[in-house]
Amino acid sequence: MFLKKSVLFAALVLTGLAGTSRGAEPIAPEQLSKLLQMIKPHPGEAKWAEIPWIADPWEARTKAAKEGRPIFIWSGSADVLGCT
Repeated sequence: MFLKKSVLFAALVLTGLAGTSRGAEPIAPEQLSKLLQMIKPHPGEAKWAEIPWIADPWEARTKAAKEGRPIFIWSGSADVLGCT
């Protein structure tokens, strides 16, 4: 949840939506490193990134067959109605 909030905050600041209607002031170089540190995932925060995902379906199928395990497929599309 923290990651989502910090990324949203950074997006608002960088696009100028968090400031007044005329936009936010430019980010000073000394503030940029603090902002980048705040929005980067911290260790243990993004558990999905720690999983050794296999992007090649055939490689995943072969490994799963050898180990007698199922395959988890996560699929999405950029359809107008959202991910499916």
